Amino acid sequence: MLTIGLIDDNTGGFYLLQKLKQALPCNYKFVLCNKPFGGVKRALFDRVEKLTKRLLSEQGCDAVVYASVALSFVGRALSARGLPVFYCEAPVLHAATYTVSNVLVACCDATCDRMPADNVITVAMPRFPELSEQGNEQHIVDYITACADMYVGQFDCIALGHSSMNNYKRCFKRVFPNAQVFDSADGVVRRIRKKYRKHVRDEGDFVLLDENFEDITDKFTTQL
Repeated sequence: MLTIGLIDDNTGGFYLLQKLKQALPCNYKFVLCNKPFGGVKRALFDRVEKLTKRLLSEQGCDAVVYASVALSFVGRALSARGLPVFYCEAPVLHAATYTVSNVLVACCDATCDRMPADNVITVAMPRFPELSEQGNEQHIVDYITACADMYVGQFDCIALGHSSMNNYKRCFKRVFPNAQVFDSADGVVRRIRKKYRKHVRDEGDFVLLDENFEDITDKFTTQL
């Protein structure tokens, strides 16, 4: 049966996992890393490449998906080498097709410097992963307001540039009810389904692993 690997550094990856399960029932193996993706690019590349190759070789995965937008540069490089890797990107271009105004891109520090400049307002929200883990929606709404309220009236679409934000689209809608909100998961789900849908038979198994590939599925049963 088809087996898809997934890599992320926060529980926002579960949002992508659920979308993938709905679009493509199969086996899934999710590596939830305990250290945030950031720092020196070369070190991050080597770290993620190692995890990817272990999923493909040792874990029997047919493809690997990066939930974190911060790993898009790794995904592009490994895809160019012929590895079956898929990656998320902030849906800036997709959002731009829905507006003649600006697109507000909400992201964390690691990805803000890689956003296109034309018609884009980039807002760094470095505390979002931490707040998303705590799960207090009012705190998240307050944080979004503090970071982006100054741009009210300057945009009508929002592109989410971090996996931790996807599960809180409704919080962005609460702050900006007239804006369309696009998450970073939809595009990669469409690409994976298009490529592998003929291989799907039945819903498969799910395993959650830490970065050492120890099974931690039982610790996150409420999110599965």
